[in-house]
Amino acid sequence: MAIPQIQHYPIPSHVTLNRPALPWTPAPERAALLIHDMQNHFLKPYASQAFVEGLVQRIQSLRVACHALGIPVYYTAQPGDQQAESRGLLCDFWGPGLAEDGVSPGIVAGLAPDPQRDVVLVKHRYSAFARSDFLERLQVAGRDQLIICGVYAHIGCLTTATEAFMADIQPFVVADALGDFSLERHQLALEHMAHCSSVVLSSRQLLDALALVQVAHDLPGDVARCLALPVEQVVAVDDPVQLGLDSVRLLMLFEQWQQAGLPVTFLELLERRSIRAWVQLIDLRLQAQPAGEAA
Repeated sequence: MAIPQIQHYPIPSHVTLNRPALPWTPAPERAALLIHDMQNHFLKPYASQAFVEGLVQRIQSLRVACHALGIPVYYTAQPGDQQAESRGLLCDFWGPGLAEDGVSPGIVAGLAPDPQRDVVLVKHRYSAFARSDFLERLQVAGRDQLIICGVYAHIGCLTTATEAFMADIQPFVVADALGDFSLERHQLALEHMAHCSSVVLSSRQLLDALALVQVAHDLPGDVARCLALPVEQVVAVDDPVQLGLDSVRLLMLFEQWQQAGLPVTFLELLERRSIRAWVQLIDLRLQAQPAGEAA
């Protein structure tokens, strides 16, 4: 069967799922972003251009943030004019697939990959891992978390999340950065992933969680700026007292970190004469704090 025309539906923007929260927190040094099948062919069935534009804008925000944080970005894209023997059983479900017409296989305008730093994986089956070196790329890059967005939620996104989970990669599924055939299927996919494989959260929750981890890891930089010292010196000495950080300036920094949402008390900072220990303590707290509850 061909992909049906997809009517506009209200995309889930607030995630409320009936399951215990997983103790996973996305971290810039561990995560990769997957922009799944955002090709013209798969977006053409949407009757509402506003739906597509909103989806693209939310994925753009994720990509910009990931680039800024050094998180690698991957795309999946199915090739055009596939032979029947290459498509296999996909032919029975979806017909011949994409035409190689110069438009259908292309990534939608506004999300074109950056050839200098993004990787486009050739997609052969529902899962981004099937018949590709995606898993090996993630392992070589030291990435054991996968942020998933794109289309369609109940098909390729769900299958990819499941396979990531089975490879011990933590999937983070961005509910309002997915598209599907209907609200019912969208929500069904979210429920399935939340109960079987993934942390499901909104784009705002994901961006806030990543930003909070980044703030924690930049503590040495904050101390360096406060004391007008090179950050290399702060990292090397590590002891805030030796560096000249008195209680007044520490209180100023604490108020800044508290406003950003870091889970630490002023007394805990005073008790530890090590900036590295501060970061480690906050990291442990963030890891114990389910994603989506960080802000």
